Amino acid sequence: MVKILIALMLGSVALFASSGAAEGGTDIIPRTINFLIFAGILWYLLAEPIKGYFVGRTQGIADELDKIQVKLRESKEAKEAAMQKVEEAKKFSEEIKVTAEKENKILVEKIALQCTDHYEEGGIVMEELIAKRYVKALVSVLDKKALNGAAGIFSSLASEFNDSKFREIINNPDVSNTVKEEILLAGVKSAKSAIIDNMIKLLVEKKRLNIIPAISHELKQEMSRMAKSYTGQVLSNSDVDSKTLAGLSKDLGKKLDAKITLEFKKTDFDGIKVEVEDLGVEINFSRTRLNTQLVEHILKAI
Repeated sequence: MVKILIALMLGSVALFASSGAAEGGTDIIPRTINFLIFAGILWYLLAEPIKGYFVGRTQGIADELDKIQVKLRESKEAKEAAMQKVEEAKKFSEEIKVTAEKENKILVEKIALQCTDHYEEGGIVMEELIAKRYVKALVSVLDKKALNGAAGIFSSLASEFNDSKFREIINNPDVSNTVKEEILLAGVKSAKSAIIDNMIKLLVEKKRLNIIPAISHELKQEMSRMAKSYTGQVLSNSDVDSKTLAGLSKDLGKKLDAKITLEFKKTDFDGIKVEVEDLGVEINFSRTRLNTQLVEHILKAI
């Protein structure tokens, strides 16, 4: 129906324009009327779609702006949450640091407490007994892995005492404790252990640096006890081949319920002596004693 009305209006406009021209007059007024009618028809036809387009476009832009605002809020909230977590992490880190310092202080005090007693016999400080106290303190605060690392560190330090110049520095009263401490701390730096560092400081403070080799020895023994693995020596003035050593190690290990590794050392001992120092084991077979026992046995049999 709308299309029919529009067609009639367009037709009447055309007729009106043509009649004006036929009368010989100017056609400006008919043309203006035609234009206005045409514009009205276009407005009638296109107003709603155009309006709908711009309304939809406006709404789309508004929706996009809303989405951007939502994302900005979410980003801001995420940033605030991240900052809060960072602050919490910093606070937690500080708490861990404080706790670690407190624990370290407690451990050092524990070590110091266990190592304050002096053991003397005839006026001579028993280094071995003092070393045992230090090692006992280390065993109480270190796990097996850390203890093994400490054994290696103290073994390296103990080997330095074989150098006469090093001993002169350590025993020289004119060398300050600060210098001695710096030298020894440099030697244990690779361990990265506050407990070992503090033990070195304690040894310097107590003037017990000379027991470091004894501490190394006791640590080695402790590690052997924990692993049930020991080394020993076979002493003799006669050669002992590797097969015999392996057999002795195996048989002795079965008797002692441990892993025994024996090494041969040629001496002037007339016979065979087996020593496992860490277990306090010493077995010897002297040819002289065997000959004496054989003679006694023969005399008894006569």
